[in-house]
Amino acid sequence: RWVEELRGAVASADLTRLRLTAHLAAGTAATCGAARLSAAARRLEEQAKRGWPEDASRLVEAVAVAAEEVAPVVSGLL
Repeated sequence: RWVEELRGAVASADLTRLRLTAHLAAGTAATCGAARLSAAARRLEEQAKRGWPEDASRLVEAVAVAAEEVAPVVSGLL
């Protein structure tokens, strides 16, 4: 869900949505122990705090890759 939101924010050039979604993803991932996902989302959030990230799409895809890595573990818990 976060990845879809982040991609949508990039597509619509919505900086606020990008920053807030990255913040939510980073915090929740950290709480769940998904350190790599949290770090990727935090990098995106920090860049978005300074203005539109020049490499926003690449940063979002880094979040997507990290999310895919934890997806099997998370789905196994549900």
